[in-house]
Parts: sequence; C-alpha cells; structure tokens
Amino acid sequence: MSLGLQPGRALPLASSLHTPLPNRSQVRLSTISCAAMKSYRLSELSVAEVSGLKARPRIDFSSIFGMVNPIVEDVRVRGDAAVKDYTTKFDKVALDDVVVHVSDLPDVEIQLCK
Repeated sequence: MSLGLQPGRALPLASSLHTPLPNRSQVRLSTISCAAMKSYRLSELSVAEVSGLKARPRIDFSSIFGMVNPIVEDVRVRGDAAVKDYTTKFDKVALDDVVVHVSDLPDVEIQLCK
C-alpha cells in the first residue's frame, strides 16, 4: 500500500489506518434535539442590552499558560524529540522527521507564474 509520503511528512499511526467501519446493522441512529436560537428585535432593545449582546466573553488565559508553558519549556530543552513526542500524544501522528529543508519546498512564486 502506497501512502504517497514525502520526507518530513507525517505518517498516521498504524491503529488509525486499520479502523473498521461499522456496517448498517451496527449503526444506531438517534434523534438530535436542537434548542432554538434566541432572537431579538433591535428596535425593542435598550443601548445597554445591545452592548451586552455584543460583548465578548472574558477568557482567563492563566490556566492555559499553566498547561502550555511546561510543553514549550520541554521543546526548548529537548527540541525535535519533544516535538515528535507531543505530536504523537496530541495529534496521534508519528513523525519520521520534523524539519523540512526550505530547498525541498516548492517555490510558490514560480508556480504562480506558470
């Protein structure tokens, strides 16, 4: 079986290559109920209500930094080995090579001019 791989490209883990698809007798359909989206009439809203609806939620990034910083530090210390480990862990892909040489990449400007 040819996967058409090139150097520096990701290879899916073997487990994801041979996942059997269920047949029709194994598939159970269920009803999905959706709540209706709430709608408003702009002419009936106060300025404060409109401002409240347009406001974006506040996100506390401090908890995210607590999870991301150790990963960044591990990559800083271990380099490509850490990148490969985290790619396997999070993306479920085993990398053969992390670095792609710029000279191996197609020149986009040349291809656009053809």
